[in-house]
Amino acid sequence: MAETVKLAQVMRAKLVESEHYGIVVICKADGSIQSWGDASFSCFTRSIIKSIQVKISKDILGAELRDELLAIAMASHNAESEQLVQVKNLMQKFKLKKQDLYCGTYRSPSFSLDSPIKHNCSGKHFAMLAACIKQGWSREDYYQLEHPLQQAIKTELERLLGQSITEVGIDGCGLPSFRIPLSGMAKIFQAMIVDPSYQEIISSMRAHPYLIGGKQQVDSLLMANSKQLIAKTGAEGLVMVANLESKEALIIKIIDGSKRVKGVISSSLCKELGWLQTELALDTSIYNSRKEIVGHYASCALF
Repeated sequence: MAETVKLAQVMRAKLVESEHYGIVVICKADGSIQSWGDASFSCFTRSIIKSIQVKISKDILGAELRDELLAIAMASHNAESEQLVQVKNLMQKFKLKKQDLYCGTYRSPSFSLDSPIKHNCSGKHFAMLAACIKQGWSREDYYQLEHPLQQAIKTELERLLGQSITEVGIDGCGLPSFRIPLSGMAKIFQAMIVDPSYQEIISSMRAHPYLIGGKQQVDSLLMANSKQLIAKTGAEGLVMVANLESKEALIIKIIDGSKRVKGVISSSLCKELGWLQTELALDTSIYNSRKEIVGHYASCALF
């Protein structure tokens, strides 16, 4: 079992009911690694690498993929109305159909989305399909690791990481997901934010934060309430935050994969680091079935 640190508590009646442990890793501007817990712990990159995946589509499509369309292509969206407008704009611009999407429809025990357009990865998939059309690549298998598009993404990740990636799984939307150490993830994003070829990607995230995640999503709130941060969450308790001023990248991994405390942990750590000066409008309350507040989520200080 990897070495972890306590990151958050679940409080009910002012008493601790549950605790969440995890690992925090920072890649400094000079490339050095600082960590709380085991920075060598490996897991899959999930959606925190959407900016890098979409960079390949952007390089192919050029000015055709920009502004709001570029932002929604990097999104893990909530299917909010403005987000769906941009997903449909992306689909229509490149003359695509919802049936072209491999991501399928999203279902969980608590809710179901009835169209692949509403899948949180639909923007990324439409951008990939558009890139395949322009490049003359096959569309039917665009999601497979052996496809030229996915190979280009893997090569770009390896360039930023500085070493080869050998362990690959399948993400929730059907695309390849890459298993690397948390220290490597931090290095990738530190390298990304100082790479001039990513400036339009970064500017799009900064300009359209609520397309990237949505209401009550901590990545959107961090970007909307700061002048120097970009952020992206991923499944299984992953969060990436990069500081464009200090040229540092932060990776958070909640070891049990929980998403319920991502917000309180991420915002608290950014405040502790001096990266965030304002309180985010996050709802950290726990409700019962009568919509009464019966507890809350609380972060645990690391410093």
